[in-house]
Amino acid sequence: NHVIDSIDRWKFDDFVLVSHSISGFIANEVAKKYQSKTRGMIAIASALPSGKQSFLNTLPFPQNIIMPFMIKLLGTRPPDSAIKAGLCNDLTNDQSKRIIENFTPESPLLYTTKINSYFPDVPHLYVKTTSDKEFPMSLQQKMIQKTDAEVVEIVTGHIPMMSNPQGVAAILNDFVSDLPAAK
Repeated sequence: NHVIDSIDRWKFDDFVLVSHSISGFIANEVAKKYQSKTRGMIAIASALPSGKQSFLNTLPFPQNIIMPFMIKLLGTRPPDSAIKAGLCNDLTNDQSKRIIENFTPESPLLYTTKINSYFPDVPHLYVKTTSDKEFPMSLQQKMIQKTDAEVVEIVTGHIPMMSNPQGVAAILNDFVSDLPAAK
């Protein structure tokens, strides 16, 4: 509810939703609630629901079988070595250290709650991260097939906002500048 509370507090007339990774599921729910305010959606290496799915349902076999047990036993914070290998593969040592130190486990419900997919009739962009060890290209391609999104690629790992912030900013700015005027 934090995202929805923030949007209500900020009183935006309209906005573009930008999701990354698991937050594709959150963006889906926000778009559903704010259909008339959503002008566009950008998914950066995002998991996207299809039908009624949880995030875990989007993972390939055997991850989709193993992960629920791992979460139940160990929670949602991976070991530091897994964070470094999966999330930080193209980051500097200082950036990786910051990610590991500040990694906050999410609620297991974010991983397990099934939601109905919703893709509003607005422009969509999917940003593929081509050197991603956490969310590989094959999985990103499956997510893209669920939408009618325009696709662009950025040569980064899973956290392009840190490894190539100028590249991400250029992609976001290009998308927003091409949007039709607000109604």
